[in-house]
Amino acid sequence: ADDLRLSNDTCNLRPEWISTATIKQLVERCTDAKLTPPDRPDYYQIVHLELSDRIKESPQACSELGKEIFRLLSIDNSIRIQQLVQIIDFCSKNGNIMFLKAMSSKPFVNAFLNNLKITRGKTNKVKL
Repeated sequence: ADDLRLSNDTCNLRPEWISTATIKQLVERCTDAKLTPPDRPDYYQIVHLELSDRIKESPQACSELGKEIFRLLSIDNSIRIQQLVQIIDFCSKNGNIMFLKAMSSKPFVNAFLNNLKITRGKTNKVKL
């Protein structure tokens, strides 16, 4: 992965990759359990910033991000779900009303709440 340069503090992605990556690629990168340390919620903050900027600029990007989050909620992987929650949290705080409306739609809310009900062993990190 020559588009990654890692440091001890954060994940430095090349700006040219970030600016040309699709929303799906950005979400895949920052929810990949193999690349993201689970104890570092700020690890992909640069990607979160890019996503929030894109949803502010375009209703299409907002819709695309909502669909991508909705698609990944069906995957039974608690680390990936935790990363999605971080994206939702960041974009909710830094995005716009279109994103909030997309996230409050009934299909999304039902899928999200159903995912929180899933029991994952003795400790359910997603619920916490």
